[in-house]
Amino acid sequence: MNTIEKAAPQQPTAQTVDDVIARGDLSNLSPQQRVIHYHNVCRSLGLNPVTQPFAYITLSGKLTLYAKRDACDQLRKLHGINIQIPDRTVHDGLLTVHAKATDKTGRTDEDLGVVSIAGLRGEAASNAVMKAVTKAKRRVTLSICGLGFLDETEVEDIPDAVQESTLAPPKTDAPKSKIPSSDDYVERWTIFLEDAVSAGELITTWKDEGALRRAINWPDPAEPTRLALLVSKRIEELKKEPPDLITQRLKAEES
Repeated sequence: MNTIEKAAPQQPTAQTVDDVIARGDLSNLSPQQRVIHYHNVCRSLGLNPVTQPFAYITLSGKLTLYAKRDACDQLRKLHGINIQIPDRTVHDGLLTVHAKATDKTGRTDEDLGVVSIAGLRGEAASNAVMKAVTKAKRRVTLSICGLGFLDETEVEDIPDAVQESTLAPPKTDAPKSKIPSSDDYVERWTIFLEDAVSAGELITTWKDEGALRRAINWPDPAEPTRLALLVSKRIEELKKEPPDLITQRLKAEES
């Protein structure tokens, strides 16, 4: 058989669900549940999870998601958001950039990006200016879309924040406690195959996880072969598809 039956995902406890919904804390989710949650968030917003638009951060003891550049770029395309910078001011060593956003429905929103430029000169000063503009544009993008995620430029300024990996698989030298079960591994790859838009991404990820697959305890020795066949089939399908699927989807939605 060239198909794999999906293992029934382990359901989170009521306390874990409360942590995720009420407190925004993802730390009690299993690795498999985190992947599912990550993909559900991306699907709900129309974002491509393969580009990893979000990353994890531990802040005040809570594991949560923050938005990376890809998230804001894709949101601007999806909602036809146009951004203008009407004003920049410097006061007490702080550069404040004012950004105004307008989406394709005519809705507007405004936000600010503030960075310290006290004592900066030359390239350091120019980098600070660009950071302020970027921060303002991303903050107003998330705001007009009604999203409360932290932006990547804001995360960099939080001293106690601990950034985590996104959907990256465990490294080959990962301790045994981090080696997934065969069911979890197959479930994760089943989701990954459904969302994949790049043959190259699949090939690279599959090769990188070779040592990990060998470390997994497979009750059915034929299961890795069946999974490999599914991966090969999906790679061939992606090679035949047009490369810019996101652009095509956006054009279809607009028409």
